[in-house]
Amino acid sequence: MLTQPCPVGCFSIINSLNEFDFAFIIVHGTPAEDGKLQGYFEMMGIPHSACGVLTSALTFNKQMCKDHLKLYDIPMAESMIVTKIISRGEVEQHGIDVPMFVKPNNNGSSYGVTKVKEWAQLETAIGHALEYDHEVMIERALVGKEFSCGVVREGSQYHVLPITEIIPKGEFFDFAAKYEGESQEITPARLPQQLADQCQERSGRLYRLLGCRGMVRFDYILEGDTFYLLEANTTPGMSEASIIPQQAQAYGWSISKLLDIVVTDCLANSH
Repeated sequence: MLTQPCPVGCFSIINSLNEFDFAFIIVHGTPAEDGKLQGYFEMMGIPHSACGVLTSALTFNKQMCKDHLKLYDIPMAESMIVTKIISRGEVEQHGIDVPMFVKPNNNGSSYGVTKVKEWAQLETAIGHALEYDHEVMIERALVGKEFSCGVVREGSQYHVLPITEIIPKGEFFDFAAKYEGESQEITPARLPQQLADQCQERSGRLYRLLGCRGMVRFDYILEGDTFYLLEANTTPGMSEASIIPQQAQAYGWSISKLLDIVVTDCLANSH
């Protein structure tokens, strides 16, 4: 099981193994979340637990994923991509106003993300995000509560897990909220049935539209009565406190059962 950031050196470790039957991937960021590790395993004929190369690469590139999903009328915040510091006027031309989020386009775990509340913060925020990626997304800040919903495939059945309501102690669900306990997570979420149905139906649809496999988590902001997609997480966290394990427990599954289902399904559908 690969659970930590995987530098180039990990490939030499993999090469040294005499027998490697299955890779359970829960590495955040490159080279797993962007599909590089999956491509390596697939070339070597080693089955794995994550989405395939195309799905992983697409969902890791936030703007490209959004551009693809616009074809299917998935509600998402207005956004744009920049590769250098730009002016307020250039941002306003794209219909984006403060408050906004400025973040690396190809990254995870909320590294390099800034919530910009005043235009004077724009230049510093873009510069900060450029430290993590050559592409920076500028995105309208959605106003509402954050929710997350996991989906797991089992043969021809798609299990849409109970929804989690995320209440960060800070401005948003940042690194500290995700990994240092700086958030409250309520599973199942406190939602009227109609809204819960909307979120779960959208999550199941996204899983199919993106060609996912294994465990995938979809994050949303509920603005008004509409769930706006923030991003798809194709290698969600799997610590005891992580969201997918919480949802599996609320669904009536043990962690062992969750892992068994993922492994069995991915083995049956490996290429």
